[in-house]
Amino acid sequence: MNIDVPYDMFVESADVEMFEPAQWTRVVNSRVQGNPAAVAQVVELLLGAERPLILAGHGVLLAEAWDELQELARELRIPVITSALGKGLMPEDDPLALGAVGAFGPYPANEAARSADVILALGCRFSDLHTSSWEQGYTYSIPPTRLIHVDIDPQEIGRNYPVAVGVVGDCRMVLQQLLDGIAGKGRPDLAAWHAQVDQAKEAWEKFMEPRRTSDKAPIQVDRVFHEARKALPGNAAVFIDAGNAGGWAVQQWQALEPYTHQVAGGMNAMGWAPAAPLGAKLADPARPCICVCGDGSFSMVPHVVATAVEYSIPVVWLVLNDYSWGAIKGLQGAYFDGKEIATSFEVHNEGKLYNPDFALWAKACGADGEQVKDPAELGPALERAVGSGKPYVLDVIIDRDAGVPLTAGWAMPPVPIGKPVFGKPK
Repeated sequence: MNIDVPYDMFVESADVEMFEPAQWTRVVNSRVQGNPAAVAQVVELLLGAERPLILAGHGVLLAEAWDELQELARELRIPVITSALGKGLMPEDDPLALGAVGAFGPYPANEAARSADVILALGCRFSDLHTSSWEQGYTYSIPPTRLIHVDIDPQEIGRNYPVAVGVVGDCRMVLQQLLDGIAGKGRPDLAAWHAQVDQAKEAWEKFMEPRRTSDKAPIQVDRVFHEARKALPGNAAVFIDAGNAGGWAVQQWQALEPYTHQVAGGMNAMGWAPAAPLGAKLADPARPCICVCGDGSFSMVPHVVATAVEYSIPVVWLVLNDYSWGAIKGLQGAYFDGKEIATSFEVHNEGKLYNPDFALWAKACGADGEQVKDPAELGPALERAVGSGKPYVLDVIIDRDAGVPLTAGWAMPPVPIGKPVFGKPK
């Protein structure tokens, strides 16, 4: 869209009648409840399920319904998965929280999603990344799983999967209706389901532990997010850029509160996240604000460091440096039998990997920074960065050949969906 305003309009004067400010700022504040008959059906399905699961999406965040979500889950002892945009709605250190589901989701989330007999989906769209490109049994098994879909937009219900019950309504209002609906009713015996879920969690922890604690150099990204979680407080807002950083964070970053895993969603553009923490820090000065991005993304907008120095905004950039457009490099390898075209950053007449020294760039701008090559230095470096009170760049040299250990899949036609690294489809 283009709005073309002639210059003379900015200097002309006119007598106009203005509305009162209150009329300009008035907003619609009503919330839509679900159809009571449909809500009653949902209650019946949830209480009669043997393997129920709650899926919380972005709609729960927009409705600010995380308290109601957590109350329902804990009242019925139903495990919770989320979409990538819903991370943090259920604290991911809660025993009922299984993480974000989909192509890059952890094993417990995907295994529960494809094993559930009833799923209560709240405010989600079932996109390709969220569903393993809709491949049956990779993330979801709908049908035979019976889907309850709650959304404020009726066009979303039944768009990608058939539903047993569809409820049009605001997620907070519908959750309140469900809480009222289960009052005074018996609770289902989910002991066998919890045992199955716990088995998946234990298997995943056994697989991940050596990756999270690896002393290999270049540094494993699993270790980066593990150290970040230990070093950062629970309310730290982490802004995740597009590309491989986003996939790693969906699986590896443990979000403990709403709005602490900030992503643009969908096929978003690279380079937005390095700037985003500046505004967040100005809005909430007491909250640590961190950008996690790749070296390619950071190279697009390195001037944000200078802006942070100009306005004394103490944010942290954690740059996952693999000397490449890592996500595109991986896709090229899949399309072209392992070949890559212009995705590695190198001095081409020497074949030597090249990137600017991002830590020195930070210092040149008047900020602070350091390059991290030793995994043992990750935690202390993060603590120094957050505690410095200055804009701070951490240039972390990571394993450029490591990928997110997929527990589901993603198809990029004509490349077919691949086999998971851990776990298997139903």
